[in-house]
Amino acid sequence: MIEQKYYISIGTIIFEDHALNMTDSKIIYKTLTKYLLIPICIFVLFQKAIYAFLSIYLVSPLLSRCYPGQLAYDFIIIILVFAIVAPLCFKIFKNKSIIPLKWQLICLVYICCYVIARFATLGLFNFTPFSLYSKVKLLDIVSAIPAIILLSNIFILVNNRLHRSNVEPVIGLNGFIIDEAVTIHSNNDILKRGKFIEEIVHQIDLTESPNGSFPIGIVGTWGIGKSTVIKSLITGLKNKGEIIELNVWKCSNPAQIIETLFKSLKSTLTPYSFSIDNKLQEYTSALLKGTQDERLNAVKNFSELFFSTPSIDEQYDRINAEIKRIGKKIFVVIDDLDRLDKKEIYEVIRLVRNTASFSNTFFIVAYDRNYILNAIEEINPYQSHYFLEKIFQLEFTLPPIAHEILQDEVSKRLESILTEADMKDYKFMLKESYSMPDYGDSDLSHTFIHNIRDVIRFINSFKLSYRFVKDEVFFNDFYNLELIRFKHPELFVDIFRNYLKLLTPEEEKPNSPYLYSLSSFGKEGRLGLRTHLETHSDTFKIKGHDIDILCSAYSSIFPPSKYRLSSRTKGRNGHLTVLKPSMFDRYFLRGIEGQLSEIEFSNLRQLPLVDYLKGLTTLSENEDLIFDISDRLRQIKNFDDRSDFEKTITAIFHYANLPHPNPQSGTHYKQIQYDGDSLAKLIGTKDNLRFYSGDMLAYKTFLATFLNTEKHTYSYTSDFTSSLLHKSSYYVNEVYPHGEISEILLSNFSNAIEDSTKITRSLWWHFVRCEKKEERELAPGTKGISYLIDESAISEMKKFVFEQDLDGFLKLSIVKTHYNPNRFCFGEPPAIVFGSIEEFIAQLQMFEGHSVYKEEYLALYNILITNEDYRSNGAPLDFFSAIPVQSEIEFD
Repeated sequence: MIEQKYYISIGTIIFEDHALNMTDSKIIYKTLTKYLLIPICIFVLFQKAIYAFLSIYLVSPLLSRCYPGQLAYDFIIIILVFAIVAPLCFKIFKNKSIIPLKWQLICLVYICCYVIARFATLGLFNFTPFSLYSKVKLLDIVSAIPAIILLSNIFILVNNRLHRSNVEPVIGLNGFIIDEAVTIHSNNDILKRGKFIEEIVHQIDLTESPNGSFPIGIVGTWGIGKSTVIKSLITGLKNKGEIIELNVWKCSNPAQIIETLFKSLKSTLTPYSFSIDNKLQEYTSALLKGTQDERLNAVKNFSELFFSTPSIDEQYDRINAEIKRIGKKIFVVIDDLDRLDKKEIYEVIRLVRNTASFSNTFFIVAYDRNYILNAIEEINPYQSHYFLEKIFQLEFTLPPIAHEILQDEVSKRLESILTEADMKDYKFMLKESYSMPDYGDSDLSHTFIHNIRDVIRFINSFKLSYRFVKDEVFFNDFYNLELIRFKHPELFVDIFRNYLKLLTPEEEKPNSPYLYSLSSFGKEGRLGLRTHLETHSDTFKIKGHDIDILCSAYSSIFPPSKYRLSSRTKGRNGHLTVLKPSMFDRYFLRGIEGQLSEIEFSNLRQLPLVDYLKGLTTLSENEDLIFDISDRLRQIKNFDDRSDFEKTITAIFHYANLPHPNPQSGTHYKQIQYDGDSLAKLIGTKDNLRFYSGDMLAYKTFLATFLNTEKHTYSYTSDFTSSLLHKSSYYVNEVYPHGEISEILLSNFSNAIEDSTKITRSLWWHFVRCEKKEERELAPGTKGISYLIDESAISEMKKFVFEQDLDGFLKLSIVKTHYNPNRFCFGEPPAIVFGSIEEFIAQLQMFEGHSVYKEEYLALYNILITNEDYRSNGAPLDFFSAIPVQSEIEFD
């Protein structure tokens, strides 16, 4: 049963929720005796002598000079008191500082003595009064200082107690989780060790060991819960004897370990014996002889010439006999033995086995057995494996913790951290771990979390990283990568730095996005990651087993394409998977700076259309976000209603037609562009027709607002409309048959040429896209699909060339040769518009209108057909004087 610890502080009792600590009780008792009881007794017994002393040495020579009172005295005393009290009150009330108990008691003693001297000894002293109010004395104000200190301290203590009583802290909800040992009881016995601890306590209570100590070893690996077992044993043994908690890892050398143990024994046993104090002191000095300063040892050796000193064995027997007489069981608890170095470990074992093996002394020691054996082997390699069997009469190995228990602990702590959606993903991942343990969505926590300490450390690490990328990542990938980061932080960073050689982008299927897989080399397909880990195993202190685990974990996260689960890229937030090169960095850099925010984009999508388009325009000004925006738009496949569907289609066309932020990006067009296949599939999905209640005409009218362009500029929309003519696999072709698509293309060209006054590349692209899809005989007995430019468009272009911009067409017709950029020949435009270059030359010769380039163009034709060098290699640059062949035709 847990008791309560009391701190007595000037009439106020402060309760702390801890077991009563006997050492603290003794300290409080000594403090009360030393600073309260003894001073008051001395004052009462020697009151007259004290008054006489004060009169002779303080009142007559000094204080009597301040009598009678003056106004100046009043102000000086008030200023002095304020100068002392103000900083103290600030520290107490502002910083919640607590005055030590001994100073509280000194203040209380002073107040008591002053009150007696002030009111119970009338006529003995004359106190200097305030000049303004004689009933108040100057010394009253001075004496108010300890009273103020005392009352302030009481107020703070009571306020702290009330605050703790009314506010119930929620551990781990807001801050980090503290890894500390707890006392096991029915409400927190998640490892089911309570019954075991009760049985150990019961058996110890029944055990008598009159001839020596009884060492007990609590054995377990790091983090298995040894400290919690130790703390629970202390609570259970509290009323069974005297408990000494020996924190050996705080000692800096073996001599300090000896000194600390025997000081603790002395403090514990002195209340039961008048001689044990000296006996333990002599024994400690004998044990430490040779380990202390040589000059001190020389003095001791000299004193032994005149005073006989019992041998160590005799001293041990005397102490042991006295402990038997006391009849108390002594429990020496030593935790974290495996924190010590080999010499310190050996010294502790020597204490347990020999130098402190006293009657009914129970040593309860917690340690990692392998660590202790390795330390002993360095000192004494002979049969070191059996060494501990000679030391500890009972060794209990704590069993490993079931993964289900650890998983439950992780789950409970994640509930207060994760969003509702991520919690669902986490539970799905747990379920998938049983059906697909090696690839995809499986939970890897069983690989890296082996005890409660791992749980706490992982949750603390995960919590810190999660807040930076919440809703910005595919949860399953992030969770598993964080498991690796928590266990191998330096290695995790190293793999990120070397990912270009450890990961390979692969296509899961033709024309699908590239996804990362672990790189393999050689005929045997050896993982590059394994080679990297083996090469740096000494640097990162990893062994073969660790390498196997890490390779398996990374293979699960970055599996070969044939093993990838569809949910990795098609599930909730699947487009954010770490497999995608564009998403990779955010999983390692704890943030998405310079990347598209999923939250920002989702919020943007909820805005009205005008604001949505403005937001896309702003985002697209950052070239680094272009790929991410396109990818995010491609992921939108589900819609709330017709309005949501139409807003998305409008946004895609708007975004694709925006000017590219980097005109030198190397793209053929100056617009951002968009994947035409993805858009065609989206608007060609029959399910979306439900938003129009099956009304094909309404759906067709909506699409026409994009396909029928009014501007003469050749845009992404023009190119997309043309692509519909060449693709027959989309449902959109049932909405707009190929014949109607051709009519739209012709209409768009007619609009463009009507608004144009000169030949531009934009106008030319409008023209060449005015195609009709026809089935025709390609060869005898063979039919196929051909695409021919509409005759109406050809007729309009011929007319435009000779009536509007012949020189522009002539310039457009001259192109660089494929093999020499400084040589020029005729391109395809004349043959496309006029059927052949010869037909165009014939009509050009008959042209009588104004043209700057005509004569030089005809001269070029003549020399290309008459000069073998020109015909083979093209005309050199110095041939041209009128036609600016090096300048590009404008693309508006």
